[in-house]
Amino acid sequence: MTLIKSKGLSETQFNQIRQLEAVCNDFGGLTMKLNLETLRQRKEDEINDFLMVEGEQLIGYLALFIFNKAEVEVSAMVHPAYRRRGIFKQLLAAAQTEVARRAIPHFLFICERGSVTATPVMQAIAARYDFSEYKMTLQSPFRSALLVPELALRPVGPADLDLLAHMDVTCFNVSFEAASQYIGSKLDDPYRRVWVAEFKGKIIGKIHVSVVENESYINGFCILPPYRGRGCGKTILSRIVERLVAEQHEIISLEVETENEHALGLYKGIGFEVVTAYDYYRLPVS
Repeated sequence: MTLIKSKGLSETQFNQIRQLEAVCNDFGGLTMKLNLETLRQRKEDEINDFLMVEGEQLIGYLALFIFNKAEVEVSAMVHPAYRRRGIFKQLLAAAQTEVARRAIPHFLFICERGSVTATPVMQAIAARYDFSEYKMTLQSPFRSALLVPELALRPVGPADLDLLAHMDVTCFNVSFEAASQYIGSKLDDPYRRVWVAEFKGKIIGKIHVSVVENESYINGFCILPPYRGRGCGKTILSRIVERLVAEQHEIISLEVETENEHALGLYKGIGFEVVTAYDYYRLPVS
């Protein structure tokens, strides 16, 4: 077995990851979260992917996703035929060295709740439960709710960058620097579209759609606090879903924290239903 610390991902490596994902999903009846949109565009001057291979076969994989300086999200998988051989332990050790070098203090492991192996592994490495998210998928029929007809959506432009970053600071509690870098990197992304919502001449919210193969993910959705509770969120979501349905997107999904009852009610009211849950576990890097 050989461990590869990869800077960027080749097309061959990306396809091997997808094949291993399919094997693991089929074996465990899962829907693993691998952030495929991010994997497509890995930076070639950073090590974010750790691959264990035997011959030409990928048998283990660990991915780092760094959205802020406080933590690094981790997705990992091992081929069912090669489990209990210490592969995850080797991948994690290599990742730990890299993350420590970048001075990021915490791992945040993404574990699908339906996995019979994820929780015991988290217990074995003494990671503590942090929070959970539901993945929700639009089920027919879509129920439109245009409660604020004067609200308009338009595609985002470079002049909106600072305002969008400030929205992420306010709504998602991230740093302005991290938000600016992330949003700026997505403006020219062919797989992502971003809209801002305007109400009476003011930008009050935003929403993103990422396309990964046959699935479209709604994310980065937020409304500034003074405009919440007025039906703006439901109107924005309805307009976007209406557009995606008209464009014949095959699967439309989103994720929401399990404790966010208001958002859950909003999404269910439009026609989304829970399909799986992801539990997040935190572990100090050092």
